[in-house]
Amino acid sequence: MEQSFGAQLRRLRRDAGLTQQGLGELAGLSDQAIRLLEHGERRYPQPATVNRLMDALKLDQPTRTALLNAIPKRDNRPKPPPASDAPSQNWTVSQQLPLVPTHFSGRDAEFNEACQALTATPAASGSLPVVAIHGMAGVGKSALAAAVAAEIADQFPDGQLYLNLGGFGPSPSLRESEALYSLLRATGVADSEVPVNSAEASSLLRSRLFGRRVLIVLDNASDIEQVSPLLPAAPTCAVLVISRVWLTRLPANCHLQLDVLDESTALQLLRSVVGPDRVDAEPDATAELIRICAGLPLAIQIAAGRLVAQPAWLVEHLVDRLRNEQHRLDELAVEDATVRASLAVSFGRDDDAPAPAGDLSEAAFAALGLIDATSLTAVAAARLIGKEQRAAQGVLERMVDANLLMAPGPARYQLHDLLHLYARELADQRWSPADQNQALDRLLDVYETMAWRTTRIAEPMSFGLHWEKPDDPEIEPTITDAAALFRWLTSEHDTIVKLATQLSADSTSRVNRLASLVIGLGHYFLAGGRFIDFATLVQQALQGTSQQDLQAILHCYLGIAQAELGQPDQALASFHTASSGFVEAGYPLGEGVSLNNASRLLSESGRFVEAIATAERALKVNMTIGNAKAANLSLNNLGASHCQLGAFETGYDYFIQSLELCSESGDQIGRALALHNVGCASMDMGRLDEAVRNLEQSAELSKRTGMRLNLCNLLIDLSDAYGRLSDTKNAIHTGEEALAIAITADDPVRQGRANLQLGRVYANSADPELAREHLEDALALFEPRNKGAAKQVRQILDGLPQQ
Repeated sequence: MEQSFGAQLRRLRRDAGLTQQGLGELAGLSDQAIRLLEHGERRYPQPATVNRLMDALKLDQPTRTALLNAIPKRDNRPKPPPASDAPSQNWTVSQQLPLVPTHFSGRDAEFNEACQALTATPAASGSLPVVAIHGMAGVGKSALAAAVAAEIADQFPDGQLYLNLGGFGPSPSLRESEALYSLLRATGVADSEVPVNSAEASSLLRSRLFGRRVLIVLDNASDIEQVSPLLPAAPTCAVLVISRVWLTRLPANCHLQLDVLDESTALQLLRSVVGPDRVDAEPDATAELIRICAGLPLAIQIAAGRLVAQPAWLVEHLVDRLRNEQHRLDELAVEDATVRASLAVSFGRDDDAPAPAGDLSEAAFAALGLIDATSLTAVAAARLIGKEQRAAQGVLERMVDANLLMAPGPARYQLHDLLHLYARELADQRWSPADQNQALDRLLDVYETMAWRTTRIAEPMSFGLHWEKPDDPEIEPTITDAAALFRWLTSEHDTIVKLATQLSADSTSRVNRLASLVIGLGHYFLAGGRFIDFATLVQQALQGTSQQDLQAILHCYLGIAQAELGQPDQALASFHTASSGFVEAGYPLGEGVSLNNASRLLSESGRFVEAIATAERALKVNMTIGNAKAANLSLNNLGASHCQLGAFETGYDYFIQSLELCSESGDQIGRALALHNVGCASMDMGRLDEAVRNLEQSAELSKRTGMRLNLCNLLIDLSDAYGRLSDTKNAIHTGEEALAIAITADDPVRQGRANLQLGRVYANSADPELAREHLEDALALFEPRNKGAAKQVRQILDGLPQQ
């Protein structure tokens, strides 16, 4: 007995040792599609789908032939419902469906859902089966609709009607009377018999369709008003509606939202058009081509068409032409198909036609192209557009409904990469240079406000507040606590980095505003351990500003980032430049902070005598101006350097002075640091109980103040103290907590220290296997950064029992 297609597919899959999900991944299909095929629920698979399955299973030619022969022939399908017994009424059976695109790929889940919804037995209420397909321009709505309609066409023997309503195009959309005339003529009504009155024509259409089985495909519908007069009353008919906008009031039993293609499906589409050998020969270039096209089927089809038209081109050659964003939309054109033209009709106008003066949607959309970032919060987008937030958000939501924007979260909007390029082109057309500058200034207001609000609340004693900008209470008025502000800035991190990079090339006075923004963001970046991005932003701001005090604080912040990134020489040079700059600018507070930073770095680099001399200079400056916080740091630096030289009692005394100063000034962050240092000095002197007591108090304060990287260092030292007391359980717990913080912050230096400490604990607790695991991790992290620490790790590893 011959096996069915589904049974053969299931046997071949199992013989290959694959699950349904595994085969789906190899073939670029969903596991649901595989399941439907194997169970026989999808009896007539598309040829492209079968080819992908056979390629994934690596079938030889005889097996391929057997599998292909098992696909049921359409003549063997159950007989479609007979044509209705309704009076002929001069009925014409029209077959107007468009051709299915040759290289239609993917969409298996949507395809099956649409077919099932349109051919299901009408509900008891007698409702009309209606499926709506929504999606952005070029995402493949019409291709899916054509494939669905072709699949179910023989279930509608009284005709298959297709009508392009022209809702999105350079020409006016089809009028109601024109649409009704077209449909009635397709059913056999003579010109002279079509009612002039649209209501009468709509009634006649419903009467003629009643009791018949007709499939109607309505493409490019702009709104429900276009569609409603064309809907049959007969549940035996079915309607497939295609639109770029969400037709929320359409009485559809199935709404399908098409997204861009995933990488696997995009690759299959490219291979099917260009040919697998040519595409597979350049995997890196092919992957970049798919990324540039951003999963948009139209863009992929056009790119593939260009390669087919130029057989001598390498994929890399086309990719190289597409890398230039300014000309990308020009390159994504073949014959009469262009991505730009497809996007342009989203606004109902030809690419070259002038935009209506009052077209707020297009003006708003164009504003989103003014910046390099593709994702914005509602408040930022509103400021960029230049409208009150509620009004702007209404426009933005309409663009979401029209699939011009995505809404990845509440009050957040994102542009597809190619739509973003088109918005940028529109911005140059719709916005004058002066208006563009004003829009960017309004956007900067948002980020400056949130940056300085964060620093003001999270670090109210920061010396950076000398440059703070006034708070705008209308910007995100409900976000006022440190944790919420950090979350907001984190959500905007990529946008901020891109905006700053964009503005760094600005030759106008905005460069000083960029410097102000970067300074305001200092606490967010440094407290969060985002040193690489921060160093980049500071250097960009330094290139633009010539204001001496701004340059000085930027050099100070750059030094902090460089020190954390393991660049001590560069960091020390930055601190000295900052100190000199502050002296020239007449700002002793900045001088004291810079000297404190230099002293700490010198101590960490083993240059203890220089560190003590620099800390004494810093202490003198800070005491003279009465800055208790900065003086506290000077005292801690003095204590740390003396301890490093073995003068533990002297160092301990400096730490106690710091602790007393913090108690007087109410500086809780400084108090946490002083307790940390008192604890370490106590440990160095062998007073372990005192060390643990002070370190635990410091940990409690550090957690409350949110200084996670300081907490990471503290927990490593606390783990050491527990270990010396043979409290292995707490030593491991605190060491793992420190490692988790370092991993979350993506901080390799602290990850190395935490792994080294855990390695020591496990080695002392006679667990050499776990000790070796952590020490090897520490070695890998220290090797390229700290040769001395790497040598120390190797010595401990050499002392472990051999495996």
